[in-house]
Amino acid sequence: MITYMRKRMKMIFIIILLAIIPGFTLWGIVSVVRAPREQAMGEINGRKVLENEYRQAYLATYWNARLSNRQLEGDQLNEMAWNRLIMLDEAKKYGLSVSDEEVARFLHRIFRRNNMFDKQLYIEILRRENISPAMYEEETRKSLIIEKLNEIMLGGAKVSDYEAYLDYVADNEKLTIEYVKFDVGNYMDSIKPDAQDLESFYQENSEKYKKPDEVNAKYVEVLFADHMPEEEISDNDARAYYDNNTSEYVQQKEVKARHILLKLDETAGDDVVEKVRASAQEILDKALAGEDFAELAKQYSEGPTGPNGGDLGFFGRGAMVKPFEDAAFETPAGEIYPEPVRTRFGFHIIKVDEVKEEVQKSFEEVQEEVKQKIKQLAAESEAQAVIQEIYYKSDDLRTMEQAAAESGIEVKETGFFSSPYDIPGVGVSQEFRQSAFEVDAFNISQIVETDKGYYLVSPIERRSGVIPNLTDVLDAVERAYKRDKALELASADAVQASSAIKTAMANEKVTFAEAAEKAGYKAETSTAFSRRSPDPILGYDPELGNTLFVQKEGAVTDPVNTSNGVLVAHILKYETPTREEFDAKKDDVLKQFSFEKKYMAFQEWFNKIKQDARLIDLTKYGNQQ
Repeated sequence: MITYMRKRMKMIFIIILLAIIPGFTLWGIVSVVRAPREQAMGEINGRKVLENEYRQAYLATYWNARLSNRQLEGDQLNEMAWNRLIMLDEAKKYGLSVSDEEVARFLHRIFRRNNMFDKQLYIEILRRENISPAMYEEETRKSLIIEKLNEIMLGGAKVSDYEAYLDYVADNEKLTIEYVKFDVGNYMDSIKPDAQDLESFYQENSEKYKKPDEVNAKYVEVLFADHMPEEEISDNDARAYYDNNTSEYVQQKEVKARHILLKLDETAGDDVVEKVRASAQEILDKALAGEDFAELAKQYSEGPTGPNGGDLGFFGRGAMVKPFEDAAFETPAGEIYPEPVRTRFGFHIIKVDEVKEEVQKSFEEVQEEVKQKIKQLAAESEAQAVIQEIYYKSDDLRTMEQAAAESGIEVKETGFFSSPYDIPGVGVSQEFRQSAFEVDAFNISQIVETDKGYYLVSPIERRSGVIPNLTDVLDAVERAYKRDKALELASADAVQASSAIKTAMANEKVTFAEAAEKAGYKAETSTAFSRRSPDPILGYDPELGNTLFVQKEGAVTDPVNTSNGVLVAHILKYETPTREEFDAKKDDVLKQFSFEKKYMAFQEWFNKIKQDARLIDLTKYGNQQ
């Protein structure tokens, strides 16, 4: 009975707390980070960085990554945390500061819904990430200070028209070649390795097949499902939550659309783009003239929905790529967007069949959903209380096991694992894996949250990557052996071809194609391609481009390695952009090149201040006193 009343009061408290949140600017959440210890984590600029300062920088980096949906590994987070501290030290030299108003403007710009600041969205996101708004806003202030510092440093990078022109030429100069290509795939079947060949090859290359490092960890698991309240939520409690969280129960706007897709490679050259755009415009004109859109889609669309008349069904924001979404959502029902829309897939002609406007769901519609949400919040709160009690009683594995036993919880063991996507007994969790690999043996991690519940992790054994037996990787070794040998054969043939072609062209005054034919090879001719828009047959290969674009017109190359073979090339002609072409696009080119130059200048400046900071990172060597 006492347990029931305690849980019931806890649920009521959650409901009341959620009801009064809108009246407050900040919402404090119990931190799951230990109280700071006066322990040096390293040094910058000759001063010690204590644990609390380092932790805040680390957490700020972690939060920013989480809130922007980026995955960062522990080493990346550590490096970025130190970078943050170095830049904050540098900002102090300039006397930079950020006002409360500037912080507020930033938050109002980031946490928006329906084109206005949404306090509930702000609170909900931070609550989900277990971040105290007070701490988040303070770290935001520091981030804005760093942003001001960056603006000062970047302001000095200037770009001349001539520099931008040279950069434009390098990116847009086109080259046409003749070539004889030797694909490794044509040699693979002729290579028949025996057991000794594979054994020798494997011994020479065994490090390439080394398994990743593995860790075995013990852990405490507190699942939300184990703390789900059994009692029913009253209608009044559910109504109180709904009234204060109506934004959670909005049916977002949706559109039902059809489209006709003409595929186009993202890297296609301007001439190809214009050709596909013109074709799309012709189809669009037919649709606007009244021809049946579904029939046009069946006839012309190159997308998977073509046979179904291009029907995409209903979709909301975020389901489609941005240019497509924007066009669809601004088109009225029954109408066709007035121009072809370019996305990374190609050009689309879009017709909107139906629009469902945003609707506030009534309490009656979502009553059961609300009750389940309250139960979930109560379960999360109860689970958090349990894991925190164990956490604060634990200094190492032994005391964690004692604290868990006092709470009636079994300490489990993962067995060795390396991947975050299949942790034995846990499932998927990048944070769990990170803790298992980074925390010192027999120490305990901070609290890890997953979709299922909360965890404490204590690594007990690590082992460096194991080199497997040949029998376990035999297929991969055989493929690698055959490819290496195929490349050797292709290279030998290419050397012979290059010599024969050059000799024939010099002595007999014949063309590259004629010389190739005399030597028994067939020459192909590329399209005009640039470094950014490759030939469709040769494909995108930066090393190939770097080699070819420095050759003189008329030259015949020595054998050049490509991603799937070797070729011998004859440089037919260059097409260099004119100054007039550059002038027509100068503003955009200057903007892009200015960004690139500023980035390089920033990197040079930051590398200098980081070197001057004389960073000593003690986090890489375990706990230091």
